Amino acid sequence: MENLPPSSAPSNCWTGGGICLPISLSAGQTFSLRCFLPEVLGEHFGMKINPLLIPEFPIKKALLPSYRDEGHKSIKVDYLALEKCEPAEPAKRAFLVELKTDMGSRNREQDKDLRDAVDLGLKALVEGVVDIARATNERRKYGHLLYSLSCLHLIECENALFPVSKPALEKIEYNIDERRPLLELVYIQPEFPTNIIDFNKFAETVEKGGSEVGHAFAQYLKKWACEDAGSPNPKDWRSC
Repeated sequence: MENLPPSSAPSNCWTGGGICLPISLSAGQTFSLRCFLPEVLGEHFGMKINPLLIPEFPIKKALLPSYRDEGHKSIKVDYLALEKCEPAEPAKRAFLVELKTDMGSRNREQDKDLRDAVDLGLKALVEGVVDIARATNERRKYGHLLYSLSCLHLIECENALFPVSKPALEKIEYNIDERRPLLELVYIQPEFPTNIIDFNKFAETVEKGGSEVGHAFAQYLKKWACEDAGSPNPKDWRSC
């Protein structure tokens, strides 16, 4: 399998996102969402999306106008996704993807923070990740994240990044500039205002693949599109 870190990932590394849907997701259902997300984004934007997603991508709070004095703390966006390009070519577009299972969970403060993050551009956000990695005591966790960023050709780092050391972090170089890739914000949520991928659209794209798993997952998405988070009786849901 491509793009795996050179050592086994610890339980707290960037290998999965904390996604809350109307019912508890099994490991298989969470995996299904991540598997289909590149396909759905590609269908929506008319391009191929790199299958390597970065879940719970951290955005350094101190970069945002709302959190000027927050040091090396961060907020998280559910996924960072990039356009898939030829190996020698840099991606032209990147996406911060935020999943909302309930329209009521959208709030102006978070929307503003994510818009501000997009305005900063991807280079500033990646530099913020490196700053956090240099300051944190959880260097093993951030080492896996930095390795994923290097697999996406956003940064260049030493092969000996594991175990993560300060000298290795100081030698990181960036393969992106202030304008490329162009960073965009995408919401995936039950209803469909402008520039949103709603659950029914997600389900339609998944069903096109023709797989049994995709068809079953699409049925759940369609049900979630018309049910408020937490409202269905768990007994009404058939376990996959």
